[in-house]
Amino acid sequence: MTNELPTDQGTPISPELWESLVENSADVIMIVDVTGTIQYINHTVAGFDVEDTLVRNVREYVPADNSDELGARLRRVFETGEPESEQVFAAGPMNSGAYYLARIGPIKQNGQIVALSITATDITVLKTTEEALIDTASRLNAVLNNVAYGIISINGQGRVQSVNHAVERMFGYASEELLGKNIELLMPVKKADHQDRYFQDYSQTGRTNVIGDARELEGKRKDGSVFALELTVTAFTQNEEAMYTGILVDITRRKQTEMELRQSQKMEAMGLLAGGVAHDFNNMLSAIMSYTYLIKQKMPDNTDICKYGGEIQKAADRAAGLTRQLMAFSRQDVADPKVVGLGDIIEDLVKMIRHLIVENIHLVFRSSSDLWPVMVDVGYIEQVVINLALNARDAMPEGGLLSLDISNLVLEKRSDDLADEAEFAEYVVVTVSDNGTGMTPDIRPRIFEPFFTTKDVGKGSGLGLSTSHGIVKQMGGHIAVDSTPGMGSTFRVYIPRSNAPIESGHENAPHDSQLTGSGTVLLVEDEVILHDIAVLTLREFGYTVLTALNGSDALTVASEHPGPIDLLLTDVIMPYMGGLELSENLKAMHPEMRVLYTSGHIDDAGIRQIVSAKQGNFLRKPYSSPQLLEKVGKMLNSSCRSAYVVSQSTIE
Repeated sequence: MTNELPTDQGTPISPELWESLVENSADVIMIVDVTGTIQYINHTVAGFDVEDTLVRNVREYVPADNSDELGARLRRVFETGEPESEQVFAAGPMNSGAYYLARIGPIKQNGQIVALSITATDITVLKTTEEALIDTASRLNAVLNNVAYGIISINGQGRVQSVNHAVERMFGYASEELLGKNIELLMPVKKADHQDRYFQDYSQTGRTNVIGDARELEGKRKDGSVFALELTVTAFTQNEEAMYTGILVDITRRKQTEMELRQSQKMEAMGLLAGGVAHDFNNMLSAIMSYTYLIKQKMPDNTDICKYGGEIQKAADRAAGLTRQLMAFSRQDVADPKVVGLGDIIEDLVKMIRHLIVENIHLVFRSSSDLWPVMVDVGYIEQVVINLALNARDAMPEGGLLSLDISNLVLEKRSDDLADEAEFAEYVVVTVSDNGTGMTPDIRPRIFEPFFTTKDVGKGSGLGLSTSHGIVKQMGGHIAVDSTPGMGSTFRVYIPRSNAPIESGHENAPHDSQLTGSGTVLLVEDEVILHDIAVLTLREFGYTVLTALNGSDALTVASEHPGPIDLLLTDVIMPYMGGLELSENLKAMHPEMRVLYTSGHIDDAGIRQIVSAKQGNFLRKPYSSPQLLEKVGKMLNSSCRSAYVVSQSTIE
């Protein structure tokens, strides 16, 4: 080593000037031998003894886990003559806790490496700042990867720069599969060209919000499926390059909810329409049934006209059942369970089902001859069977076999296809099977959800099976399904056995002589056609009839009538004054008067109270003349009087 170094002008630097330069350097400068023993160190680092340092090895001033690496670097530089750099954390007596950037270089004499120089720059502030930035970035990354929203950044060419975990979950890609790819990968083909317009829009206008808040778009998953998403894109500049950040929200469930709401509103409107149609139809049916009965009374039993009248009555009875189903659909009906035998009911229903299925579907009906009685609302159970049959029909677009079976079942052990709450008991089981498309395991658990459907738009409301499920549960029964893709589906409806005897039907209807009666009846009916036939029927069978078309007129008629009024026969829902208010007003004038309410509307609080009271003072429309006469006779022969007046105040 020389004691003097030339300047740029060729003038040597004196040893004193050289020493002053080294000693006043902001860096730690030391000379070590090949083993790392310190031969020289300047006084830059305060707080330690230089003389003591000269007998130490530089490896003592770094953590133990870095000591071997530093030693290896020293040997490499000594052997190769190539300088190396390393970030080290100072430990031991020399400014412990500081970070240094150590640059190791060879010191040559006569062309030979005789020692090594180490210049260590204190980078503690830079290192601390770097670690703080890394920590902040880590925290930010953790936040971004734990938010529910997808966050994606792309450059001006539409290449993906970063994505969070939500984007991975949303689209089904790993981040490695997206980085560097064009954003078109996540768009349906028909939407991909839109992005170019967005970028062009930004470049021309400079708007920071390219698309706008919460724009609804479609995304494409890795599996090719398309879903609804909400996208907000903002733009920023990084290194003079336009960059975009997109916030993505999967709105599939929201769109489904909106669709269900629209469907619900549509169904509600249809229900109101169906209820209104059913109400008007009930009035016409009442007239048809009553006039037909009176015609039959005027003709001998063995005439063709009497026979034709019987067929008209049967058709009217069937139409009345259909209106009940319309009322049930519109939620304007209450269950009217009776103990019945299902065999004949379902057998009659099969005739209608045959007209609802296509010709290439073969329908087979089987019923045990000794079926147990069940307590059901006939209209409701018919609705369930029709829904299941139509569901089976739709599952066989190419045709197939539809089987409908009814049998008894003693459930002695838990059945896998029944709900956990199913009791070990006796059931009548209605089974509807098809050999159609079947259902996959992911579809089957959802089939009873309201609005869930696998049918094309406009071909199903998603309410048939959910309604059937609710009806069966209301009857205390259970519904189960087995299905195999490509093999078909089997639905089983378990209806509890009833120990009561089957209720008789029209075969035990009273004889005409039993329908004749006497007494004064105040008839209040705002439907003229029903008003006229009721008056005609009651007078034909011996009753004195006072009439009114509304509540106000009825009060006038009652106040002007000099004698007692034995029975008030009134519609419940009328303009200006309903039947409940009318009966309360008349109660003061005629305290002994009985009241018989009638209506085709069931979705009314007052009517529901009358029906639920089970006092026998409600006649449901449509009714026939025998039903009217039988009910009036029972009311007038009953010993109960005041209980038949329902107070409107208890309803409100």
